[in-house]
Amino acid sequence: MRRYALWLAAVLGAAIAGSALAPSTEASPWPEVKVGRNYCFADHVHYGSSKGQASKKAALAAAAASFAEGIVFEYGNGYENWSIAASKKINCYQEAGTWACVVYALPCRRGK
Repeated sequence: MRRYALWLAAVLGAAIAGSALAPSTEASPWPEVKVGRNYCFADHVHYGSSKGQASKKAALAAAAASFAEGIVFEYGNGYENWSIAASKKINCYQEAGTWACVVYALPCRRGK
């Protein structure tokens, strides 16, 4: 019983401490941190990808659109803007004469 009480106290303490990471007043599915004027997921990275594009520029645009679509599907509007995403990582390459890209970033929403 004592072990269960210690475990429960640790879980509740972590939950309470984790909620302090979200300074925004809007509901967020993940803890947020403020980055400039925006609020970004603290450590939950999303990705988008593309392939079969005629140029690197087109492949990057398609991967950014894929990033946005996945976020809107999971969380609705607000976090999908690739241009304000944080900690971006971009990997573009050619395969079979076409371009492909994979992008990773922390989704962000505009601050008020």
